[in-house]
Amino acid sequence: MSTKKSNDLSSLGSLVFNDENYQPEPEPEGTQSKKVEKLILTKSNKGRSGKTASIISGFTWSTEDIELLCTQLKVKCGAGGTVKANEIIIQGDIMDRLKNYLESLGHSVAVK
Repeated sequence: MSTKKSNDLSSLGSLVFNDENYQPEPEPEGTQSKKVEKLILTKSNKGRSGKTASIISGFTWSTEDIELLCTQLKVKCGAGGTVKANEIIIQGDIMDRLKNYLESLGHSVAVK
């Protein structure tokens, strides 16, 4: 018995999710719910073979929350980065983009 498959997705428009017991999962706690930080943004090339890195320090959060923000910054800026000793190190001289994004999240950023 052969079943003909349709590649047309228009038939999916009539599907309705109907579960009376459905409870949406709470959104994971992100950096927006954390308290506003006074962060320090610096540029350094020490120990990096002359390559520049932007360093964000001044966090009082847990390491997991700092890593979550680091991931968001790496995606936003299209650069690599890591978390070391409660500092976020982002590859490249992208201090303007980092400052704008952190300020849009509500943080106070001092550039040194």
